[in-house]
Amino acid sequence: AGLTGLTASTVSQYVNAWMKVAQFNYDNNAPTVLLIHPIDTTARFQALQQFLAAIKNAGMDMWVGDLATYAKFLESQGVTDAKWP
Repeated sequence: AGLTGLTASTVSQYVNAWMKVAQFNYDNNAPTVLLIHPIDTTARFQALQQFLAAIKNAGMDMWVGDLATYAKFLESQGVTDAKWP
């Protein structure tokens, strides 16, 4: 996406890029996984807040949660028998 690093000044660029991916996946019934490392938490929390607001504003009805819960859901659907921590 041509992004150089997540900082307070690049939050909007990252949110826009993430929204393109999320919308594409949403349209195709595919999950979107966003891993945010706890480094420079100010910019990362700001980006996460803006991303979640953008999802809501776009009217995207999607579940947001952790990978362990998602894995349990998939296992309950018989999609996988993978064991997650």
